[in-house]
Amino acid sequence: MFSGIIGKIGINFLVGWEALLRNKFRSLLTLLGIILGIFIVVTTVSISGSIKTFLVSEMNRLGDTKGLSIGKKEWYEKSPGKYERSPKTANLSMETVSEIRTYCPSISMVAAANVFGRLDTSHQGKSMPYELLGVTTDIKELWNFELSSGRWLQKSDLDTNEKVVVIGSKIKDEIFGSINPVGKEIRAGTNRLTVIGSIKKRQLGMAKLMPFSIDNDMYAPITTVDKYYTGKYMRNAWINARAKELSLVEQAQNEIKMLFFRKFGTIKFHGFGANKDAIKEIDKMVLTIQLVAGCAAAISLIVGGIGTMNIMLVSVTERTKEIGLRKALGATSNDIRFQFLVEAIVVCLFGGLVGTFLSIFITSGAGWAITVFFLDKHGSVWESEVKVWAAVGAFIISTLVGTSAGLYPSNKAAKLTPVQALRFD
Repeated sequence: MFSGIIGKIGINFLVGWEALLRNKFRSLLTLLGIILGIFIVVTTVSISGSIKTFLVSEMNRLGDTKGLSIGKKEWYEKSPGKYERSPKTANLSMETVSEIRTYCPSISMVAAANVFGRLDTSHQGKSMPYELLGVTTDIKELWNFELSSGRWLQKSDLDTNEKVVVIGSKIKDEIFGSINPVGKEIRAGTNRLTVIGSIKKRQLGMAKLMPFSIDNDMYAPITTVDKYYTGKYMRNAWINARAKELSLVEQAQNEIKMLFFRKFGTIKFHGFGANKDAIKEIDKMVLTIQLVAGCAAAISLIVGGIGTMNIMLVSVTERTKEIGLRKALGATSNDIRFQFLVEAIVVCLFGGLVGTFLSIFITSGAGWAITVFFLDKHGSVWESEVKVWAAVGAFIISTLVGTSAGLYPSNKAAKLTPVQALRFD
């Protein structure tokens, strides 16, 4: 019995395929809506997934998804609609860093950065303005710095307020050229600082989106910047931290907020961010893209389904005598119904396959082009892949559209009597 059903499906599949080839132009017009709809579905899933993968990957190159940040607000909302400048006592300090390290058990690492601002920086007659940041030692790991030469800042540099600095790759290229900068002195504002290391170029594909420069900065001990440039309180500082686990990010953030509430009497003076929140925003963006594209795909599939139904109705009309002859020879109404239903499904499945393969070709080619022409120089890669579940989904959608489109024509064909069909002219 089971083999008989398989055989019947196979025969009707071949009949449907022959009908598809017999009217190539008409079949092509019928297929366009299905092809376009499936192409949009599969391509949208692939591209939106690639966007999320790329952005999360770039975030991980900057830090990681367990990262947290805290900064002082210039203005806070004292009451609804009324804003006041945050007090100086809300400025972050090294004491704040130590307290987070001590009282927030969900935190595995904490560091601070204090942006002093742009300084005229010179060496042997070459002068350019660059940003000076005072940082603690753990910033290197939190921001994923790699050195091209020399060493990073050490705890002893902070303890003794050493006038040392690690420079970004662009500073090294513009001020020192091919010369090894380690051990050389630069004048940053009114102070002389000894270069102890240079950072490998941060080739981020999304570098232009970052709120601070990557390669144009100088990194000195935060205590040195406090002593010689800013004073005790870090007016333009923020604190970076890392939760022990991704699942502990929210708990770690709450621990920091509780600490700040006890320390400052309120959490209104400060902003609290998490890289995990950025991923949620990415998910929202991806969902929006998928919804918009899904609407377009649905319209296209509906149009394609209507087109398939109309073509099948034409096919029923053209083959009325064939239907009558088959019924006269013993074919049942269910046999006729099944034949035309399978033909409709074959048409839509073929359209789904073409749409899927077209999507694979386009997304793979686009991924290659984006990588080669835009991201390769930044050391990034655009990963394009069609998800298996998207391809399976395309198969299911095509089958459902074909079934829906074939129901009415197949029922119409099945209701014809042999006498009516054979008399048809």
